[in-house]
Amino acid sequence: MKVALADITAVVAEDLPRKRGLPQGVTVRTQPPEEPAGEEINVIGCTVEEATRRVDKFLDRAALASSSQVRIIHGHGTGALRRGLAEFLKTHPLVETIRSEAEDRGGAAITIAELKE
Repeated sequence: MKVALADITAVVAEDLPRKRGLPQGVTVRTQPPEEPAGEEINVIGCTVEEATRRVDKFLDRAALASSSQVRIIHGHGTGALRRGLAEFLKTHPLVETIRSEAEDRGGAAITIAELKE
């Protein structure tokens, strides 16, 4: 598997028992892959810090692609991720307004961000 050096976050030698003379194991930890191009990002399961970092990059790409709005899927959960992202988006220089998605399309589990022109 090929991994860009910039994406490697840690290299950890594992203390594994040797079998048949094979070398000790090594684990390479990487960042998640770049978000796919489009107008939707899924951050379910992320911490607020990780989600805001990913959404910030996503908004930059959406603005460069001249998108008028994006969907941010954060799920229901405890609501902490939704609240944290809302605070982040309210002050983001590329975001005009935010709102929840229509109930029949996900409701409060999805935030719609209208982007500035």
